[in-house]
Amino acid sequence: VFIIASWLLNFRRLKNILFRETLEGRRGMIAYVRTQIKRAERIAIIIWCRWQVTPATWQVKHIRWYLNHSIRNLAVSTRNDHWRTIESLISRQGKLADWLPYLKGPWLRRDGLSKPIINTGRPKNLLFPSS
Repeated sequence: VFIIASWLLNFRRLKNILFRETLEGRRGMIAYVRTQIKRAERIAIIIWCRWQVTPATWQVKHIRWYLNHSIRNLAVSTRNDHWRTIESLISRQGKLADWLPYLKGPWLRRDGLSKPIINTGRPKNLLFPSS
């Protein structure tokens, strides 16, 4: 019970940091950010049930397991939404550049294809950009 309570406390701290820094000076994003946070909580709980690790101690294997096994039966666009939430979380922790080569898969694109993404046009905006 103590482990679960400490895990919830750590996740709430992470959630508060993400929520506060994202909404600074932005008004129309509140519902979107709340949806992302609810999704991040569900992702964290599923990873916790399998691996007993908090979001602060996630490794690439935890994220890859979640993306390969836990969301494989969801619609392609929903898998992409989960990927964007995970991308935001690990970007906020400063791990995105190191982990991205190991996290390639069909969840990267809305069409569900594993083809490499060609960076053309305007750069995308992450929900929680690393500062």
